[in-house]
Amino acid sequence: RTTNSTAYVAGYMTAGTVPTSPNGFQTTPRGSLDGLMISVDSAGSVLKYGTYMGGSGQDYSAAKVLLVDRGCLLRVIFGITTHSTNFPSTTNTYQPLKLNGGEDQPALAMFTTTPTASITSSGKPCSREYLLTFASSCPFTNLRWSFGDNTFENSTNPVLHVYPGLGTYKVTATAVTTEGDTITKVQNVAVGSANPV
Repeated sequence: RTTNSTAYVAGYMTAGTVPTSPNGFQTTPRGSLDGLMISVDSAGSVLKYGTYMGGSGQDYSAAKVLLVDRGCLLRVIFGITTHSTNFPSTTNTYQPLKLNGGEDQPALAMFTTTPTASITSSGKPCSREYLLTFASSCPFTNLRWSFGDNTFENSTNPVLHVYPGLGTYKVTATAVTTEGDTITKVQNVAVGSANPV
């Protein structure tokens, strides 16, 4: 259990199913035995995240997980023993491919939660002046705007910006959270359109 009142469980399944979340890395089992990781609220009644982890063989995860808990940002690392020759991996790891066939091989899995963020814009039709507002599920202290017209601003939130002409601009907001992490959100803003996006 962590400071954000969430409990994390790692293990494996040999039969049946476990609840998975829509954003889970792997929402269905792939082998006769798959590793799993789930997170629930402190009461055990609300599923926050759930995923299987494995290939077509037998894979099982350790009962212990390593957490880097930063409030609304979370990184979860847990160990897995895999027998699957097609165990999922990323290309930038130390050893992306399994090298010993179907024999035991240890692996590490890391999941990072993604904070929600949004940019909303409001402007009058045929106007070049837009009010831009950034929102995030994580508290933030610093915010930098890139308005998509080669101008930038470090500002409070929201910000009023006058664009040089009509058109679609790619707006980028980069926020630094109270824990020092960075959140970036990109949104197109149609300046002069009756319906800004």
